[in-house]
Amino acid sequence: MFELLFLVALVAWLFFSALELILSLPCAPTLIAAFVAVPLLAANRYASMVRAHHLARVRPGLRPVPPEKFFWPLSRRKIGLRLAVASVCALVFWPMALIWPARGSTEIISVAGWISGLFAILALSEALASGCLYVRASHWFDRHAPNFVGWTRRLLYRLSDNHEFLGEDPLPRERRRREKVF
Repeated sequence: MFELLFLVALVAWLFFSALELILSLPCAPTLIAAFVAVPLLAANRYASMVRAHHLARVRPGLRPVPPEKFFWPLSRRKIGLRLAVASVCALVFWPMALIWPARGSTEIISVAGWISGLFAILALSEALASGCLYVRASHWFDRHAPNFVGWTRRLLYRLSDNHEFLGEDPLPRERRRREKVF
């Protein structure tokens, strides 16, 4: 019980220390707005991109129906391009938002900070939604689709000798019994 109390106190101390550090920065309003707005905007954008790319009927447990399977290579390129552009925009706008902090005044630096913060939040939410959709939809159509994920699954398969990492069907019952004995 004492260990649990210690861990809760440690996590609370880390949280409040990080919050105090963030609030002491001049760009605190932008960071707090991003902390609140990015997950909400990314979830909304993810749902709209699923509808826009006709992926709403595809479910992870079922095989994709042919129309979505034929549309996927074109959609994959579009989502990948969107991910790349949004990532570059986020990498450009976040340093600008941190350098030019947003304040409550109408000075040119403050206005530039608000605009760059807004674009940084929008670009980060777009990159997050596009990245999640790209990886998830790639797994719906091919379980080894993003190369890094496929290589990781093959490595885990080699290390564990388990069929689930490659997405294969389990062994037949008689062969499973035979291998279980050995």
